[in-house]
Amino acid sequence: MTFSNTRWIRSAGFTVLLLLFILPAAVLAQTKEMPLTTSKVALAHFVQGREKSENLEDPGTHFHLAIESDPNFAMAYLFA
Repeated sequence: MTFSNTRWIRSAGFTVLLLLFILPAAVLAQTKEMPLTTSKVALAHFVQGREKSENLEDPGTHFHLAIESDPNFAMAYLFA
């Protein structure tokens, strides 16, 4: 077997790996919804803060209260 044949076989193997395992996992990950938070209290504060912000009102401490309710609520940090 020559060097070019070995390279072709490796390339084909990588293509098969990509098509069978990596792409389906990526497609599946994109179709699943990722929850923002599991805390209903944090979500309620976040929604109230967003509504006030969209109406050009002061959101007050709603985003900070959302963070206190769920410290892992990343989206609340973006608006705090």
